[in-house]
Amino acid sequence: MDKNSEVIIPAIREMGGEVEVVDSKRQAFLIKYKRVNFLITRKFRIGMDFLDNNDFTRFKDLTAELLFRKGLPTPKTVLLCRDDNENDLREKLKELDFPIIVKDAAGSKSKGIFPDIKNINEAINVVTNNLKKFKRLVAQKMVSGREFRVLVLGSKIIGALELVPPSVVGDGESSVNQLIKEKQKMTKSETERNTNLKNLLGDQGESLSSIPEKNKKVFIKNCPCLAEGGMIVDCTEKVNDKIREICVDASMASRLSLAGLDILCDDIEKSPKKQNFTIIEVNGKPDLYIHHNPTNGKPRNVTKEIVEFIVEKFKSLEL
Repeated sequence: MDKNSEVIIPAIREMGGEVEVVDSKRQAFLIKYKRVNFLITRKFRIGMDFLDNNDFTRFKDLTAELLFRKGLPTPKTVLLCRDDNENDLREKLKELDFPIIVKDAAGSKSKGIFPDIKNINEAINVVTNNLKKFKRLVAQKMVSGREFRVLVLGSKIIGALELVPPSVVGDGESSVNQLIKEKQKMTKSETERNTNLKNLLGDQGESLSSIPEKNKKVFIKNCPCLAEGGMIVDCTEKVNDKIREICVDASMASRLSLAGLDILCDDIEKSPKKQNFTIIEVNGKPDLYIHHNPTNGKPRNVTKEIVEFIVEKFKSLEL
């Protein structure tokens, strides 16, 4: 069963609602609560109006365009297509400042991501090789900062998490490679010793054979991969008020009543005007299980709030 289904079904039943399996393979469920019935498939998608907004958050370039038009902080984004020739690709990529990141335009779950591309020739090579696998790619300027996921429902934030990538801590004696081996005796997966890892270590002044000074934290992954020792830390109550406003504005700009925003910033508690602050993506069908089961911090029953929100919307339509 999908991780979202594993938290959604018991949460609804604890509320006194009923869950009927409509299609187990696709994990489609009929929810019955307070005399209101509605269908979901593993995750909730709640738009703001009757128009189909699916493509606007499904494709990263469209999301970026919506945010840009509303004056919200998001990185410059260009769309790269299979029918673009090399000259087309070069002209588009010239609009960006390097280093850049290239992503599957419709990707999710950290798949189809190619970070820290340092020049246009490297970018052309990555794009041409991967347009064979993906219909469209987007390229964006690389933005640094701590990564957060903020869950917006209607006009408020109901959950916020810091997504912490896996790391090792120096002891002044062991090499990075030894530290990784020791750490990952207790993790589900082992970090690949590949070019991405070597580049990431190099950016931190380290290598697999180097010995970090005592207490120095060395990241071994760009993304918060839980299987390799990453963490999810609840920070809902710490979100700066202005950041809350911006997140709600971004959700509304995307025509969504439920949205998961991926944000990079230095400190979620500080004003966005006093730091680097960027909205990377808006997810129209956000994962909920991560809010129910953070690695550290308070679990949030966001499913309950979402179901109550849906029921109130249905009842208001009946009036």
